[in-house]
Amino acid sequence: MELVHPDDRGLVERTLEQVAANPRPFTYQIRIVRPDGEIRSVENHGDVVLDDDGRPRRIVGTIQDVTDRKRAEGALRQSHDQFQSIIDNSPSVIYAKDRSFRYLFVNREFGRMFQVEPPAVIGRPDESVLPLDVAGRARASDRKVLEEGDVVQEEEVIWRRGGDRTYITQKFPLRDGDGTVYAVCAISTDITERKAREQELRAEVDWSIRVRDAVRESKLILHSQPILDLATDTVHQEELLVRMRGGRGFDDVVMPGEFLPPAERFGLVQEIDRWVVGEAVKLAKDRRVEVNLSGKSIGDAELIRLIETRLRDLGADPANLIFEITETAAAENIDAARDFAWRLRGLGCGFALDDFGTGYGTFAYLKHLPVTFIKIDMEFVRYLAIDPSDQKIVKSIIAVAQNFGVETIAEGVEHQATLDLLRDLGVDYAQGFLIGEPKPIEYVPAR
Repeated sequence: MELVHPDDRGLVERTLEQVAANPRPFTYQIRIVRPDGEIRSVENHGDVVLDDDGRPRRIVGTIQDVTDRKRAEGALRQSHDQFQSIIDNSPSVIYAKDRSFRYLFVNREFGRMFQVEPPAVIGRPDESVLPLDVAGRARASDRKVLEEGDVVQEEEVIWRRGGDRTYITQKFPLRDGDGTVYAVCAISTDITERKAREQELRAEVDWSIRVRDAVRESKLILHSQPILDLATDTVHQEELLVRMRGGRGFDDVVMPGEFLPPAERFGLVQEIDRWVVGEAVKLAKDRRVEVNLSGKSIGDAELIRLIETRLRDLGADPANLIFEITETAAAENIDAARDFAWRLRGLGCGFALDDFGTGYGTFAYLKHLPVTFIKIDMEFVRYLAIDPSDQKIVKSIIAVAQNFGVETIAEGVEHQATLDLLRDLGVDYAQGFLIGEPKPIEYVPAR
């Protein structure tokens, strides 16, 4: 007992007591301390020798040094634990199947995907774990890896709670020491969001090409929507709205909500603005028109020069040109907006602030910008006749506009009751489907 490690002596004593009380073969592992201080692990296999009367006479056995084996087992266990930790903490689905399509290992993400406990999957065939359609699709590529030793990559859609998810899966062979393929390993990565972003970007790139072609090939067109003077009940002003011809005949018209966002993203919106301005100046010879400008065009010196040159060359009346920017665009760069607006007013053009009332610090813009018109956003006009809150907001806008000597245009007028109330409140102009829908400019006579 002196060689036995102090912490293991109790195990030896208990084993000997049990064998003495109930003679039987026994096995245990303990540590011993050699005279030089080295600790070794040994395995003791023993049995009890009985006399003729069946009483224990002596204990015989063999002791085997298993130190190296235990170290190897410990290293192997540590290696396995490290490997399992790596695959369990991976965001990808990782698994391996043998040649009978039984699972050798799976990670936690696999368990989350298919709502199973990973340890319960080991040794089971794939058709008992996966939905049959998923298992069936996987078998074809599994066989290719197992039989031909190829690396296979495939994209697949798998239903998960909350909807379909798209995965990119790479499968590769696992080989033994002789190079024989004994299993197929797969790593599947969820690319659902990446695919959506790629599709969105691809759509925007397609739109950018279409917009660039539309500008170069004269596929942009203008529509006109009338603006009613509520004092005289006549129309002598209109807003120009840009559209794009589609590819399916004359009546195929693409609305700005589809092509302007990608045009802004890819830096094409200023080309559209310049085209619209060029056409608007031509129309300003005979009619009073409002032109929408994007936030990107604020501060564009080239656009100012274009307006000035076209007005001079065509002899159009600058007062017939009213340029609109949104309140949001003005808020993003108030200094550039102020400079831009004053330069337009210096040419004799009008300046309108669109979507008025939707931003913060709304009334402060009237102090900094030389505004001719403010356009009351349809958010406050649509339900004006029945919503007291909208009525209070519109009254406030009208009062401030009158104090600054600015005229008001109410957008989104669709009902007669709304129009009557706007007139009673003192709004100067109204625009909306009740007054007239946008129509191609060539069908709208000059007023």
